[in-house]
Amino acid sequence: MPRRRTMAEKSEVIRRLRAGQSIREINRETGIHRATIRLVQEAAIRLDWLIQQKSIPNEKSILEALGNGGEKQRSKNPHPLDI
Repeated sequence: MPRRRTMAEKSEVIRRLRAGQSIREINRETGIHRATIRLVQEAAIRLDWLIQQKSIPNEKSILEALGNGGEKQRSKNPHPLDI
């Protein structure tokens, strides 16, 4: 099962995107999946978080922007082998 990413890791993605790192570079250096990085990047572009003059958003702002935290929705009926 994939590991859930913390808000600190998502803040780090925003910091690295601001520094001009590519999605592949961030993936290679942090191990965060490229799809997760893209979700954070889309929110960051939409909300102008990549502007250097602005401060990096707090955890609450990131959570609100990503909805469920950028994680896939968990099924109400878990798979029998997951129990």
